[in-house]
Amino acid sequence: MARRQGWTDEQINDLPNFEQRTDFTEKEKAALRLAERVTREFTAQLLATRLSEHGRLLTRLGCRVSSVPTPGAPAFTELFNAVRLVPNWSAIEPAESTYDWTHFDAVVEWATRNALTVSLGPLIDLTHGPFPDWLYQADGDLPSVAAYVCDFAETVVHRYRDRVRTWQAFAGFNHADALGLAEDDRLRLAARVLESVRQADPEAELVIALAQPWGDYLTSEDRTYSPIVFADTLMRAGFAFAAIELELLLGPGRRAGAGRDLLDTFRVLDLFGVLGVPLEIGLGISRSSGGTQSIAAMAELATALPHVRGVYWEAWDDGPVARVPDCTLRMKEGELSRDLLAFREQFLS
Repeated sequence: MARRQGWTDEQINDLPNFEQRTDFTEKEKAALRLAERVTREFTAQLLATRLSEHGRLLTRLGCRVSSVPTPGAPAFTELFNAVRLVPNWSAIEPAESTYDWTHFDAVVEWATRNALTVSLGPLIDLTHGPFPDWLYQADGDLPSVAAYVCDFAETVVHRYRDRVRTWQAFAGFNHADALGLAEDDRLRLAARVLESVRQADPEAELVIALAQPWGDYLTSEDRTYSPIVFADTLMRAGFAFAAIELELLLGPGRRAGAGRDLLDTFRVLDLFGVLGVPLEIGLGISRSSGGTQSIAAMAELATALPHVRGVYWEAWDDGPVARVPDCTLRMKEGELSRDLLAFREQFLS
């Protein structure tokens, strides 16, 4: 939804709770209600059409984890048919060239044993990290940063390529200013990481993740590349992607974007469809931001669209995975878990 003149960032971020706001006019609330109703009806009709033509859908419904999920009710494998394994670089390589795989080996073994559709990554998250302390000795030096980053990416791929086919190579490169890298340097680094993964596993499915897909950061930061231009530039350089993940994250912190209604969510998913690459959606919302029902509706909308192949919740447990605070699924046990379980049982194979 377009920004109304005079709306603050806090008001935009609170769009999921617009009915409770006293600073929206009744006309504005009516417009938001209408957008919500139209998009929900569109979602329901599209889901019904796809089910009648193809039966239960093959869409991946997953969650990001960096450790073996603690038991919950319902269990992880009841809720999800897929999982994204997120390596913690600072824990795996606490000292340069000294590796400890014990913890992450257990995560990979758990995922493969439970017959989940497994993807691994992001290998490098330039906004979120977490980076080992020793990496900062290369701060601002692109050749040195690239050498360290690509070495870690190649090492992970070599170790798990017999069990993992899909690699999310990186996330946040279109948005971050971490490690002292300018925008063009981040684009060059992205290309280096992609090439490293492709060399380590020539048969790899490559996925990249884009932060703030509406380009929120362009309004307040010195950036040139919008999210779609960033992805298109890499594709024009010859990189082929199995999917592009769009992060729909709501809450405090630089990684999260502004709140959007369902109609605006459809518009951005439709926009990225012009790239001709399947999409994956990363969903996460801080509990303090509310909007659980909107997030569940976003999951349904994404799954209804044929060019969206996967929807991933931000985090199962507390830990280094979550990029917005207080968004773990275990902290939202109850309504959202029940919605996801019912959705999987009704629509997904």
